[in-house]
Amino acid sequence: MRELHVALDEVEDALLWPELVAEARAACVAATDIVAVHRNTDDVAAMRVATLAIEESIDTRDTMPLRRHMNDLGRLIGQVLDRAGVLQVELFHHLAGRRAEMSSPTHADRLIAQGRAALDRDDTAPLRSINSQLIALLPAGDPFSTVRPSY
Repeated sequence: MRELHVALDEVEDALLWPELVAEARAACVAATDIVAVHRNTDDVAAMRVATLAIEESIDTRDTMPLRRHMNDLGRLIGQVLDRAGVLQVELFHHLAGRRAEMSSPTHADRLIAQGRAALDRDDTAPLRSINSQLIALLPAGDPFSTVRPSY
């Protein structure tokens, strides 16, 4: 039975391979663009390492390492955008748009007002805390409900 499971996984990987490769290559292009805008020599070097690892996984047609390297690249881009002050702003706007789904709309309204006031002052520092509190108001099982800041 296990052999059948392994064979089915291999067939599924083969069918999804072209889509996965396209997604990986698009992620590499996006990462290159993002790092070029928010230039930092450490980020450039890390991005090169990540994109080379992705290309090596594509060359060897190895799904698991490719997915792992794509996740690594995603984390790198998240870090770049967070240091640039972009990630928390975009996350805040996304969460504010999901207010109706939150467990306490009144509390969400207060947090959203605080976030907007911070943005009006060009003060993005409070957004990390505000976003964490808004995420906590999302329904259990929501993908964002498991996101926790890495600070």
